[in-house]
Amino acid sequence: MITATKVKLYPNEGQKILLEKHFGSCRFVYNYFLAKRDEYYITHRDAQRSSLNYFDTNNMLIELKKEKPWLYEVNSQSLQMSLRFLDNAFKNFFHKNADHPRFKRKGINEYFAVPQHIKIQGNR
Repeated sequence: MITATKVKLYPNEGQKILLEKHFGSCRFVYNYFLAKRDEYYITHRDAQRSSLNYFDTNNMLIELKKEKPWLYEVNSQSLQMSLRFLDNAFKNFFHKNADHPRFKRKGINEYFAVPQHIKIQGNR
């Protein structure tokens, strides 16, 4: 069973634009909810539940997409995977396996995940 495939792409101009939209949107969602989780922790530090989880941020993503309609231009599962990556980063932080998650910057190790609906035919 193949769980992941790493590929090198040679996109045309239209595909380059779509890839850049995916990179930018996923980076925006990751950074936006990293700031929201930090803000929530600061304001609810003494509460019984002092942190947001994946499901909370996923529900907030629906509202964010209504505010920012350009997020509809990319695959919604890619945006949800950004939230999964953020949640895993916080879990590693809370278990003392990593430092606090950092904000992502443009052009530095950009990636996104597409968990479904990928077809590979031959070498394409």
